Amino acid sequence: LLGTRLMAERPRIPLSFGGGMDRATGVFDVGPENFLDLRNVYLYRNRMEARKGLAAVNTFVDDAAAVVDDVVLISPMRSEQMGVVIGYQDGDRELHVYRVDGDGTGTDRIGAWGTLPASAHEPPRVLATESYRKLFFAHDEVVFSRRLSTYYYDPFVGSPLVQLTADLDGAGDAPVYFRGVARHLNYVIGWGFGTATEQNRPEIVRVSMPAAPTSWDAEHYFIAGIRDDPVLDCQSMGATPSPLAVFKQSETYTIFGFDRRTFGIRRIDDIYGLAASRLAITVNGVCYFWSLEGPRATSGNSPSKDLAWPLDLDAPAPATLVAEGALEDGFVEYLPGRRVILFVFGKRVYALSIWNPADPKWSYGELGYEVFCGGRLSSGGTGQSVPPTAAPSAVSGTGKGGTTDTLTVDWTNNSIDGDEYVEVWLKPTGGSWARHASVLATGATQNTDVASLGIGVTHEISLRYRRGPYYSPNSSDSSDPSAWPAPQQGTGSTLINAPTMDSTSWTRVDAGTERNVLNWTNTHPTLQTKIYRGGALIDTVAAGVATYNDEAMSGEASHTYKLKHTSDVDSAFSNSIIQWAGPDLPPTPTILTSQQGGVWMLTWTNGDASLETELWKRNVTLAESHALEGTAGSGATNSSDTETGTEGQTVAMAVRHKKTEFAVDDFSPWNGGSSSAQADEIQAVVAAP
Repeated sequence: LLGTRLMAERPRIPLSFGGGMDRATGVFDVGPENFLDLRNVYLYRNRMEARKGLAAVNTFVDDAAAVVDDVVLISPMRSEQMGVVIGYQDGDRELHVYRVDGDGTGTDRIGAWGTLPASAHEPPRVLATESYRKLFFAHDEVVFSRRLSTYYYDPFVGSPLVQLTADLDGAGDAPVYFRGVARHLNYVIGWGFGTATEQNRPEIVRVSMPAAPTSWDAEHYFIAGIRDDPVLDCQSMGATPSPLAVFKQSETYTIFGFDRRTFGIRRIDDIYGLAASRLAITVNGVCYFWSLEGPRATSGNSPSKDLAWPLDLDAPAPATLVAEGALEDGFVEYLPGRRVILFVFGKRVYALSIWNPADPKWSYGELGYEVFCGGRLSSGGTGQSVPPTAAPSAVSGTGKGGTTDTLTVDWTNNSIDGDEYVEVWLKPTGGSWARHASVLATGATQNTDVASLGIGVTHEISLRYRRGPYYSPNSSDSSDPSAWPAPQQGTGSTLINAPTMDSTSWTRVDAGTERNVLNWTNTHPTLQTKIYRGGALIDTVAAGVATYNDEAMSGEASHTYKLKHTSDVDSAFSNSIIQWAGPDLPPTPTILTSQQGGVWMLTWTNGDASLETELWKRNVTLAESHALEGTAGSGATNSSDTETGTEGQTVAMAVRHKKTEFAVDDFSPWNGGSSSAQADEIQAVVAAP
């Protein structure tokens, strides 16, 4: 019975078979004797349902605006509530990755995976799996030297197509070339790759670190069977504890256990394996697969069982598919709404209804064209996506305190439903636009940190919403985000740490030139340094320079120096150092007085034994000005004088260093560090003669 009769008996159109067709409903009866050759139907809940026709829903173009020739992967991305499609352009042999909606519409090119090596199988076969918000995809190429490296799509980083690398031989991170990938428990499984130095190991099955699918330990692997006999596929059974079925072409293994401490491997079938890498699928803890002798099923714990169709099903035998070479590009897909598993070989479709798993039913049909791959897309159970109706606004960026490579981007959310992602695009000065972050929109205002940027670099900022493959109004073109609406734009700069002033010194170069020498430590050797004297910029030196000669300052005066690193923006000021343009000052002297004869003595520690010291004296009581009392020779540290003034009068002394070079006298500050003798004088009371 095809369909059901819901109304009273009506006139029927005579047919050459069966009991005729109801004119109003199109329902018709067919007797069992006519079920010898059923085509283009599904067996659905013990009834048959006609296959619907197929229609093109999308066209994919590459970066050169050329339509791709083959779709080689259709995979759900449940964490993004959408799908990922990989297309192959046989003109330039490039593979391109796209985002699509749950109904296959809304093409959005993510980027190029790579160029297919010469002599590799065409179209290329691809295996993919989603784990921890990343979609991993591997090039299912038999010949290792023709295989593309494994990549993963991470929608939450700036460059979402990332090459998978690992250090598997102690020689440092290197690209990984898995033949296939699968998710099992909280691990990603990869097979067909050894190490960077011994790459072609098709029998090896590697296991990622738990909950870290991009991290791989060199010792976390299994060897399935004999060397060089390739693993074709791995299927996680989904039961508890879940075994992992490891398929080779003529035998099957299982990896049992639930973590690295309990994992082990054993062979469960030494006769039957998998005919080709894309011909196994797991539904409700049972793996349905196509062997070289036909369809079979396994629980992953014991040998497989036969799923041969009845003799009266008019369908090509498995041996025919082997002889025709149709198995290599065959694939399997599951339609959960009908509980039907489809094994597809070009135009041929073998449909297994598992509505009653204990009594599966087969049907067969042929398409009018060859099909290479299949898959189910995801819309998160909410129906197909619709484009966002609004966009972020009030966009700004601020360098994050304590960092030099991180920008905090702030914005206001508008009319969000909570399932939009905010894409953060940045363009550094003199650079190009790139997406640096993708975060779920939440709250009235929001911010996110973007790290690994340039030091002290100003960035243009553009934001947009994305839902599936759709974007905010007038924001779908990613080639120039500066053309998006103005409220979505902003700017911001990362911070710069200041250099450190280490020391300064003075020297006389010749009779007409004095020099203050500055030395510092660069915090950022790649940045220029600005030099300030007295708060005014006097020069900017090249990156990496850490010393400077200032010959434009005035002599015998104090000068305050400080620095800044500079890029698009400046750092804060460094610490400052004060340098006198002349010799160093002597330390503060001490006056010792005598109670007899009015004799007093001035003593000091000579700051530089090579310098002379001038002694200046005045009578404070008589309001005299300072006058040179005498000059102590180099290295002298005391001087004495008999003061004949009136007992009880106050006298004062001050000292400074003197250096004579090129017939020029240069003087230090007075002993207290100032340029005024009176400000730094040391006073004493005259004793009785």
